[in-house]
Amino acid sequence: MKEPKILIFDKFLGYGVGGAQHSFHYLLKNLSGKFKFVGCDVKKSFSAPKYKIEDFDVERIPIKEIPRFPYLEFFINRKRVSDFFCKSSGDFLFAQSLWAPLAINSFSGKAVYFVRDEYNLNRVPNYFSGLKFLAKEIYIFSQSPFLKQFFSDNKKTMEKATLIIANSNFIKNQIFKIFNRQSEVIYPIIDVLTLQKINLPPLRERPFLTLIGSEPIKGSEVVKKIAAEMKDKQFMIVGRDIAAPRREENILYQPWLKDPLEVYKKTKILLVPSLIEEAFARVPVEGAALGIPSLASKKGGMPEFLEEKFLVRDIWNIEEWVEKILDIEKNYSDYAEYLKQKSLKFDAKNQVEKFKKISREKLNLNL
Repeated sequence: MKEPKILIFDKFLGYGVGGAQHSFHYLLKNLSGKFKFVGCDVKKSFSAPKYKIEDFDVERIPIKEIPRFPYLEFFINRKRVSDFFCKSSGDFLFAQSLWAPLAINSFSGKAVYFVRDEYNLNRVPNYFSGLKFLAKEIYIFSQSPFLKQFFSDNKKTMEKATLIIANSNFIKNQIFKIFNRQSEVIYPIIDVLTLQKINLPPLRERPFLTLIGSEPIKGSEVVKKIAAEMKDKQFMIVGRDIAAPRREENILYQPWLKDPLEVYKKTKILLVPSLIEEAFARVPVEGAALGIPSLASKKGGMPEFLEEKFLVRDIWNIEEWVEKILDIEKNYSDYAEYLKQKSLKFDAKNQVEKFKKISREKLNLNL
């Protein structure tokens, strides 16, 4: 029997720019099949060339980049990406990211749509307030013709895809609510067992309360306010837009590192004050595997891993953040082993095996 040809597409395939790409890369490395990898030739967004994985054999589609206007960028590249997949031969297509609809809607074979965040749910939420809220509304309005096209394409993809994979029950429920379409859940691929083998430095050498992600939607302004209230604590904000390490009062601003362990090895508590409805608690699970507790906003899929004592309902209630940080510090010795055990449920091996099982049952595909 002929081995099926499987096309794999993500705009950022082969670039280590975020959790979604790391999950996709890990999953693919643990599957067997005749794969053809397709991505885009990205030069501007997220400083992608800096994080290019050199040994990843990816065919890259040349694109026109306007990273500050993603839906305009989607629109002007719509034809060239669609044409590529219209001409591509294959039995299956696995695709994720904002541009997945361009590939799936043009592909003639069976398609698996990996939905990773709320931006693939046909909405562009505005979580800001005051002048920032107004500025975001103007920004959204400026892209409205291109948003309309994306929403139309994405709705078609939700209907056309042979199989939809959500990365949390939160995303699964939203897909059903908005598109009346069932999906399967594969949590982000995290190598928990490997992380658990790593010995972190002693706590005295890990002084930082750390935010991974410097964007406002990740809660950087919240962390700054917490830091202003806790002058005796050391904070670290890690981001792709930070060019070089610098200190401002009790906050260390750290550029993005290819190896996140270098950040975790300096961290006492992880802060995840996301304004957005995060699909899942990837950073808290990674931290838990290492024995590091997290404190997060009660948003999206966060409660699928974190309990109430590690969640803050009102993001802007700085007093509650401070109280819960102090409580975590007070009971710190109680958490390490408990968190490590809890993280085992989300180990990569379990998620990879689940995906193989779903592929056999839903696609008649042995991977």
